[in-house]
Order: sequence, then C-alpha cells, then structure tokens
Amino acid sequence: MNNNSSAMVMLGLEGMAVLAVSEHDGELEYAIETTAAIGWCPVCGAIARLHDRRPTWVRDLPAGWTIPGFVHTFF
Repeated sequence: MNNNSSAMVMLGLEGMAVLAVSEHDGELEYAIETTAAIGWCPVCGAIARLHDRRPTWVRDLPAGWTIPGFVHTFF
C-alpha cells in the first residue's frame, strides 16, 4: 500500500506506509513503517540517511470491537 491509501487516512498516520494487517488473539496488528529516507540518529540526534529499521510494538486504545496493535519499524 502507498501512504495515500484509505488505511493511512483512517489511521491518521502521515508519513507512514501500511505493510500488512493481521489478527492475533483477537487484536488487529498493523505493520507500518516510515516513508522518509532521511531521519535522525537516536543516540546523538544528527540528521542521517536511514539504513536500518527496528520493529517496535505499540498497543493502542480499543477501536470498535478490537484492540489495534501497531508494529512500527523506524530508524
């Protein structure tokens, strides 16, 4: 999916792309990643070219009948 998809609009995640959606133990899990090619170093804060993406699991509030969970991969 591209970052202009209806999923991105529904989730309100500007600058992100939805890679996949799956269900685990009654929870929806969205795999998303940043669309930026340039980011910042998490250690020193310097602007840098993105060369690695680490998965981070974020749990969100209930939406409808399910609890969405996001796997956000970023620099």
